[in-house]
Amino acid sequence: VTGVQTCALPICDKYDSISKIAGINTPLIVLHGTNDQTIPLKHGQRIFKAAQEPKLSLWIDGAGHNNLYDFGVTDQIIRFVKQKNCCKLEPRASDTQ
Repeated sequence: VTGVQTCALPICDKYDSISKIAGINTPLIVLHGTNDQTIPLKHGQRIFKAAQEPKLSLWIDGAGHNNLYDFGVTDQIIRFVKQKNCCKLEPRASDTQ
């Protein structure tokens, strides 16, 4: 979010994500935990609002910043990629042996 510093940790990072998000011209999924103590949920919501279509938001109830996969987002991400035909999903060599 423009001009906003997030300082949930002792180190502050400043990103001007809003000015960059409009330049993304591919299907976009924005995932954000409702209990994220690192990046406030409202920042993810602003990014989503500013993004071009096609886009999907997933506000994961109870999730934090680093535990989204514990809340089952994997299947939702795979479904989004397949629906939008974003890329060809091929199994890794280790998965086919």
